[in-house]
Amino acid sequence: MKPFNLEEAKAGKPVCTRDGRDVRIVCWDVMNVGNCIVVLVMERVNGESVQIYYRDGTPVNVIGITDTPHVLMMKSEKLEGWVCIFKESTGGIARGVSPIIYDSWEEAKFKGEASKEYIGYAHITWEE
Repeated sequence: MKPFNLEEAKAGKPVCTRDGRDVRIVCWDVMNVGNCIVVLVMERVNGESVQIYYRDGTPVNVIGITDTPHVLMMKSEKLEGWVCIFKESTGGIARGVSPIIYDSWEEAKFKGEASKEYIGYAHITWEE
């Protein structure tokens, strides 16, 4: 997980608490001294609870403590793609993969087959 980023959250990036509970932000601009945000936190039982946070992702009721499990974080996104695998022109030894990640195996295969060193494609996944 990455530290909470209000602008990324506003852009639709997923948010969670440090202990992994899903969060929905329902108000970005509560008119009070701290100009806080209102979130719905998915609890382990009984559904969502309403919580108020400062714009930096710390709970209003936990002042000065930044390592609480309730702090907001940017949830890691799982991504996937396909890369081409190539061999050396002599000896047939696999030498590596393309630096380009394609959205589909069809696209990776199509692009790879343009090279005589192409030997296949591979599906990859990662988190950002």
